[in-house]
Amino acid sequence: MEQNKTGKYIKYALGEILLVMIGILLALQVNNWNEKKKQDAVSIKFLENLKKEVIQNEITLKVKLADHHLVVTKTTELLELMELTPREINSSKLDTLMFAMLLMPEFKPIKTFINSENLGLINDDDLKNLIGLWSHNFDQYVYDLKIIYDLYYNNIYDFMQHNYQMKNVKSEYINLSESKFKVNSINILSSAVFENHVTMKKLNADNVYEGALEISEIQQKIIEKINEKLAIDK
Repeated sequence: MEQNKTGKYIKYALGEILLVMIGILLALQVNNWNEKKKQDAVSIKFLENLKKEVIQNEITLKVKLADHHLVVTKTTELLELMELTPREINSSKLDTLMFAMLLMPEFKPIKTFINSENLGLINDDDLKNLIGLWSHNFDQYVYDLKIIYDLYYNNIYDFMQHNYQMKNVKSEYINLSESKFKVNSINILSSAVFENHVTMKKLNADNVYEGALEISEIQQKIIEKINEKLAIDK
């Protein structure tokens, strides 16, 4: 009789222990599920903010792309006019071309989220790789821009100061009255030194423009990837 009681007690105790353990495991599972749900919510919010930032950057970049393209187009046109004995061009055309030598558009993106420490919240390797590629290409873009800045301040500016009237520059950004001092377009278009400056400006402007196009393409891919990710996670 005593053995039966002891056996029943042991079974009862084991059953109680088992129930407690099951309860603990269920509680841990629910807690883990809640934590994952919170983490997923934070990750989704981060992706949404990142998407907004990249979209805004893409809008900004489209404007700068038009300016970069203008520089490439006008410096190419200017080079084609340069000869040993060039034909004289009207002042309005010269002013537009010289503006391209002064213009140095620069894409300045918002980098609150794309450079955030919270990028670890992203659990998609393809998206992470795209962001890494964006950073690499943007650094190259900035480097290429610096070459243009240095070229302008070290060479182009000095030449234009001595051979052109800055007041004559015409664009949607600048509209001053024409200078009273005469500008000799023949001297400008027949200058071997200035041809070198224009050539270097054009070559580097090509690099910057191509770099900006690549950044735009990457940004569009990032937006597409985030959209795919959000569609799955929500």
